[in-house]
Amino acid sequence: MSADDPIIRPVAYRPHDEAVQGRRRVGALQVALATGALVIALALGFLFTANAVRLTFTPAADRVLVSGGLAIPVGDVWLLRPGTYQVEATAAGHLPLEVTVSVDSSSNQVHGFEFRRLPGRVSFESLPTGAEVAIDGQILGTTPLATLALPAGHLRVEFEMPRYQPLAMEVDVAGMDIAQTVTGELVPDWAEVALSSTPAGAEILVDDEPTGLSTPAIVQILAGEREIQLRAPGHKSHRQRLLVTAREAVEVPDVQLERADGLLR
Repeated sequence: MSADDPIIRPVAYRPHDEAVQGRRRVGALQVALATGALVIALALGFLFTANAVRLTFTPAADRVLVSGGLAIPVGDVWLLRPGTYQVEATAAGHLPLEVTVSVDSSSNQVHGFEFRRLPGRVSFESLPTGAEVAIDGQILGTTPLATLALPAGHLRVEFEMPRYQPLAMEVDVAGMDIAQTVTGELVPDWAEVALSSTPAGAEILVDDEPTGLSTPAIVQILAGEREIQLRAPGHKSHRQRLLVTAREAVEVPDVQLERADGLLR
């Protein structure tokens, strides 16, 4: 070949860009189709092997979480394969619920759960104040009693105070962090007894205990069988048995005190 002729040299083949992009699109589409087919196959396999499990809560739950495996909720029914699962649920005013559920191969399984109410905030008062408060025999303090956290449900509350009749009452604690006040109205355990004497001014004692009063006077005497004594200088003591009923006023007839005997030397 002469010097004027051009030299032909081999050149590497370069495919057209559109062809390359086309092959890439085809490859990506194949991967996507394969992935989709795999997902559908897994989903169908799960649906064929899963059981319908109904979870019921009293009261109705605000939130339910099932862990321990694939769990698909459909309303209050969960699609679960046989196995052990952890169920967590919450409801306003109640303690959180955490339980373990075993799912077997039977169909239409039902698992029911009941929430426990949060403690209630309870305070105690009495009329009059100063009464001792006890729950199930355990003394809490004296009224007015600050707010206490007490479990929801029925409680037996007892009020005791000197000179008043004991009071026992059943209380339903609402719980759910609700504040409530329990008030006990105590009944006097005495009666008003009117005493007078001739001469007046005799010291009054009840069961040999001075009352600090002298005739004529109205004395609050505890219920029961009591002994009343009247003492006046220069006179014989007067003793009298009296049956006192709470809140039933009594008027004792005027007592004529006898002069004391003289002493001769």
